[in-house]
Amino acid sequence: MADIKLIKLTEQLIDIPSVSFSEGRIADFIFEFLSECSHLKVQRIGNCIIAENIVDGREATVCLAGHIDTVPPNNNDKSHYSDQKLYGLGATDMKGGIAVMLKLAVNLVKPHFNLKFIFYPCEEVDNKHNGLRQLYEADLNYLSCDSAILLEPTNGIIEAGCQGVVKLKILVKGKRSHSARPWMGLNAIHRSYKVIQGIADFKEMRPIVDSLEFRETFQAVLVSGGIATNVVPDESVITASYRFAPNKNSDEAVEYIKNYLGLFIESSLGDKIEVLDVSDAAYPGISNPILNRIVSITKEVRPKLGWTDVAFFSKLNVPAINFGPGDSSLAHSEDEYVTDVQLCNVYDSLFKSLEN
Repeated sequence: MADIKLIKLTEQLIDIPSVSFSEGRIADFIFEFLSECSHLKVQRIGNCIIAENIVDGREATVCLAGHIDTVPPNNNDKSHYSDQKLYGLGATDMKGGIAVMLKLAVNLVKPHFNLKFIFYPCEEVDNKHNGLRQLYEADLNYLSCDSAILLEPTNGIIEAGCQGVVKLKILVKGKRSHSARPWMGLNAIHRSYKVIQGIADFKEMRPIVDSLEFRETFQAVLVSGGIATNVVPDESVITASYRFAPNKNSDEAVEYIKNYLGLFIESSLGDKIEVLDVSDAAYPGISNPILNRIVSITKEVRPKLGWTDVAFFSKLNVPAINFGPGDSSLAHSEDEYVTDVQLCNVYDSLFKSLEN
């Protein structure tokens, strides 16, 4: 049976605009909603809301976290409910998850663990603006906990850990000449073929981490070069993305992929590899006793093939999982929706896992 209150709460959240950098109104709503609960200690840091439920005799703390921002609207800024589906901007990513968090915060008055609920802005934009990063840099105690659950959309299936990411720029050099006399120059675009082929031939690895099979991939994502149709180009730039499993740390991943690319470039000609950005992977941690309570209820676990904010908790050696309502493949689409069944199932699974 559909939970009408949970659906209505999700509708309310969808109908509050909260595009990244404009989360003030939804932060106001969440702060006021939670401040009415006497069992919660609620504080606001910018547009981050932290609500804590500290129960006498409880030693372990479980953190539930979710971002409150959305991408810009695409003719979907108002919610509507049809055929057991709730449509609207952020329905999947991730106002359905936020609604579940709010209902859990209200209803878990004396849970089996201490609980911390973190609602944060700016997840959908550059990582430097991420609300969790702001909390992480301001005071590590904000993220202090023994295990964490991010209610990102996972189709109601636990997705443990996450891949790390290394973004690179490969500069391939050449020598300019007139395109009618290419023998007097060296075509950098032609030379870049070897690098692109090397990336295309990258052998996908599938390491087993904490009993889960991750996949490592390497993809060229941007290519640029040339200045005019009558000039042999002296420079070509390939941007690439390496997704690595949590059996490597960031330093190991960078060293590994740079060594691999070194097989296809010639530094004597001026070729260079530049690391643009690195995001840590997160260890699955499903053997953690707290998270295993959820696993025992949902029965299904898979690795997270992608990067999520569980990595922030991984930096603190906190095991974390992704578990939320909604199909991530619908995120940011015009027809984004979340089903009432998934809202209820995720809420019920977490309530049973966390209740006393």
